[in-house]
Amino acid sequence: MTDAELADFFCKGIETGLLTPEHARQWAEAVIAKEDQPASAFIDMALNRTTPALICALRDLTEGAGFPSAGPGLLALLLEADIASTEDLARCIQTALRVCRHCAMTEDACYAFDELDDALYLARHDVYGSVPDCRDAFIEALRQYARPVIWPAK
Repeated sequence: MTDAELADFFCKGIETGLLTPEHARQWAEAVIAKEDQPASAFIDMALNRTTPALICALRDLTEGAGFPSAGPGLLALLLEADIASTEDLARCIQTALRVCRHCAMTEDACYAFDELDDALYLARHDVYGSVPDCRDAFIEALRQYARPVIWPAK
């Protein structure tokens, strides 16, 4: 992934709650340590302690462009999430839905996670289906729509 794509990934990750500002700062510090003349946006990210300033620095790197890899990359993070409890599963499904909408993923992806949200609601209230079936369907949907982020060589 390019720096612009990674900046978009971190920006959208922070905005959707999957990543923290500290994740982006650590990335910026690693780039600064590696490069002789890093872009000023990396220095801004490393030094700015407010989230809005960090988001502005990330957006400077993206130059206003959105990248299709951010959504699938963020969904891949959910493959590692703890979904043992029903509450955790519900939170992860809502997060996946938020990522799909915020990252302008395909209508199919949005619909899949919206449908899972509805199915979990019905299962939790003993109307139809079961929570384990929803958990399995969630993992399957993630496998279909998630793509791990490929980090640049160090």
